[in-house]
Amino acid sequence: FCIHPAGGTVFTYMHLARALAPDQPVYGIQASGLEPGETLAASIDRMAEDYLAAARAARPHGPYHLLGWSFGGIVAQAIAVKLRRAGETVALLALLDSAAPRPGQAMPDEPALMAALAQVVAMTGGGAAPSGPIETLADLTRAVRDSGLFPADFSEAQTERLLAVYGMTVRLPLSH
Repeated sequence: FCIHPAGGTVFTYMHLARALAPDQPVYGIQASGLEPGETLAASIDRMAEDYLAAARAARPHGPYHLLGWSFGGIVAQAIAVKLRRAGETVALLALLDSAAPRPGQAMPDEPALMAALAQVVAMTGGGAAPSGPIETLADLTRAVRDSGLFPADFSEAQTERLLAVYGMTVRLPLSH
């Protein structure tokens, strides 16, 4: 079970899924809030509960193999704790580039969030950094489209949801 990084999508795991044997299932768990009408998680604990329910729907009992990249590592660890408390076996808990927030770390403002999201999307898509400043939702939408991860018709409304999820994944560790 691969838990999404900041931004909420599981595109980062495509190459891993393709590299594994066909009989090795890979489940990617994306953040709520990316689709219209979905609500953002209120806490990492709530997110872990929801993701655990999704994992158990696919695999009712362990052993469980959990992978979390960046923000996803924080959630994967919370899921592992819940599984172990329930008496389940966690055979693998892999955290890639995950870190706890620094004491006193502040939430970035929206322009900083947009710039950071543009960088993350470009890096994930293997593309170059955004060509110009990211100051508006239109700038961010252009950068998201240019990343190659999202379709060319990815809308500003979709970008706005992506930004909201990204902001949530930056904010939640500050209170976890």
